[in-house]
Amino acid sequence: MDFIFGSQSKKLIPGFEKVLSQLNCGDLAEVRIESALAYGKVGQSWEIGPDQDLFFSINVLEVGEPSEQQAFSVLSDQEKYAHSLGLKEQANAKFKAGDLKAALELYKQSEVGLLEMKRHTAEVRTLFKSLFTNMAMASNKTEDFEHCINSCSRALDIDGTHVKALYLRAQAFLATKNYDRALMDTKAGIKLSPNDTNLRALWDKVKVAKKRVGREKHQGLL
Repeated sequence: MDFIFGSQSKKLIPGFEKVLSQLNCGDLAEVRIESALAYGKVGQSWEIGPDQDLFFSINVLEVGEPSEQQAFSVLSDQEKYAHSLGLKEQANAKFKAGDLKAALELYKQSEVGLLEMKRHTAEVRTLFKSLFTNMAMASNKTEDFEHCINSCSRALDIDGTHVKALYLRAQAFLATKNYDRALMDTKAGIKLSPNDTNLRALWDKVKVAKKRVGREKHQGLL
């Protein structure tokens, strides 16, 4: 089985790091790692007992700088989260500067990083929700309303009471002339946040648009 290790990988036991530092590309070695440089007196679950030496057959296939994806794969969940958070902050800066295309690309990269994590804690889910909401805002501005609707729906899958996502999705439904869905989202948002003037203004705007279309259809039948 092939394994990829970064030079600073936290997956490696000390003895393995010591051995690898002494090998070159193409080397084939039979290696014994003493327990003190492996899992010591604690062991590792039922497979490796206390004070157990380890034996490996190592064939060094390649030595060099890992690709970006390979380097990312060896990070811990905490490091992946920090990386994704940093990308989100970069995306926010691009958004504020008006570079919406670059912002969306960075938001997507941040999402990919979170998907690589083994455990999706409440903190991770909150970051996902923020990413999807920000993607929706950027998509609305670029008039990619389908992507906006999809992003809002993903945010609402995480938190069904997310008023901002309801508002943004209602705006996108209005833009695509799906007035009934726009009214549903606006109504749900007002129920959650009765004093939100933006939601109430959007409600009135959707009602006016729906009535206008209804009148036009009626007149067309006369």
